[in-house]
Amino acid sequence: MKQLFLCLALSCVLYAKGQNMRPLMIGDTLPQVLFGETLLDNAPAKTINDIKAKLIILDFWSTGCLGCIHGMPHLDSLQQAFNHNIQIVIVCNSNRKNVASLFKRIKKEYPRVPMMLNDTLLHTLFPHTTVPHHVWIDQQGVVQFITYDHNATWSNIERFLRGEQLQLATKKELVDFNDEVSLFSEGKGRWNKDIQFHTLYAKSLDGVENVMPVLYTDTVNNCSTIRAINVPIRTLFQYAYNESFGEGEFYLDNRLDVRTKNSAFFSYEEPTDSLINGWKQKARASYEAVLPGTDSKLLFMMMRRDLNMYSPFVGHVEKQKVKCLVLINSGIEPSKGKASDSTYESSLEQGLIVTNYTIQNSVLSYLQNCNPQIKTPIIDGTGYAKGIDMVLKQFPNHLDDPAKLASVRLELQQSGLDIKEAYREIDMLVIEDHK
Repeated sequence: MKQLFLCLALSCVLYAKGQNMRPLMIGDTLPQVLFGETLLDNAPAKTINDIKAKLIILDFWSTGCLGCIHGMPHLDSLQQAFNHNIQIVIVCNSNRKNVASLFKRIKKEYPRVPMMLNDTLLHTLFPHTTVPHHVWIDQQGVVQFITYDHNATWSNIERFLRGEQLQLATKKELVDFNDEVSLFSEGKGRWNKDIQFHTLYAKSLDGVENVMPVLYTDTVNNCSTIRAINVPIRTLFQYAYNESFGEGEFYLDNRLDVRTKNSAFFSYEEPTDSLINGWKQKARASYEAVLPGTDSKLLFMMMRRDLNMYSPFVGHVEKQKVKCLVLINSGIEPSKGKASDSTYESSLEQGLIVTNYTIQNSVLSYLQNCNPQIKTPIIDGTGYAKGIDMVLKQFPNHLDDPAKLASVRLELQQSGLDIKEAYREIDMLVIEDHK
């Protein structure tokens, strides 16, 4: 008997080496597969292909799966119920000693259906990563289903034997899936088309320069995207808390309260020579988010959350009483122009020319943009929301210089405006080191 088994096993190994060992898919025909050793020495035929049943179900399991063992009595009952119309074959790649030891330890009886031991060929033809793993093969040897064990029911088998069309879920498993890498890089990016939404924070990308920030909505796919590449970290925080690129009260330095150990990394001034590479690596970063919906506020909300979580810093807005240059009403007259005639022009040659524009969107923003580096915030204290007409001929920079401030005030007074120094409680963007 031992000599006979040795010959059969050797034949199986030699035959397998001569076969095309590619994994089989639904619709493929099973090649000649010899029965090797079975747990109860009850192989129903010399080869699986010689089985005359209308349906063969291969049940793959492993000795690490106790649930598989608990399901074996169900397989026995199905085999008994359908008798010779089906043949269930349990397939294991462990040896007799290990299988017998396991059943003895958990005090379970052996299944009565054939259990192939030491299998390699069927495991190669039907690769999988989880068990139980079921393969349904028809009487012609054609693979009909590669599916889950819960589909092995009395009802499904009866319908199959009657020739009805079954719709069983396919159990597709990638044996080469690498769960230790990001989905973006796994399988050379094979999942990128399936990744719908994400947020990411990256360090400075060496060699990438002058990339404009992006904010757009995709109404067709109902999603929104924000992307800022190789931007100073301070600017990322300003984008996030202004909810805008280049606009908003926190865009200027004088609305930031930087409380970090190395504030040099929050300077716009790049160091020279050998320090430049270190500055770029630590002072710049990239951020991207793709989220469902078309609400840009959600993008900026997530950006704030992610920067506070992933960057070396955290930000928050707090009220502070600080010295300000306050634009005040000293006798403003309403615009004589119509709403349709609203114009806003500014240049170094002509200065500022405004027709029927609000103070906030014209004079205030002009004064702020002309003084990006002064330490004193310029704020609106007019409380005037209607459009105005005015001309400001001189370029109003260096308002931290008393002489220049006095000159600009004289011209503003001609349009019913003025500037005064006063302490006001205003919102400040505080940026601190992670504790």
